[in-house]
Amino acid sequence: MPIEPQLNDIQHKAYILKTLGKPIFNTVITHAMFLALPNSYSTLCTILNSTSTTTGSLSLFTDIVIIYILTKKKSVQLGSS
Repeated sequence: MPIEPQLNDIQHKAYILKTLGKPIFNTVITHAMFLALPNSYSTLCTILNSTSTTTGSLSLFTDIVIIYILTKKKSVQLGSS
């Protein structure tokens, strides 16, 4: 399945939970996104996870994670053409 629909689906489910009064932490959302990615994104996931711990940030914002994932996807596509 393409990456973008998966990321959108995860965000949509998080939004539904929030509107039902059961919000979940950004870290849970971003980790769900990481789990949905193919193995070729493992280095990016490691970098993003280590960046959040070394900067003292308690959570990764989902929008930032999506930007990094889609940027990587685009660079891979451009490199293969």
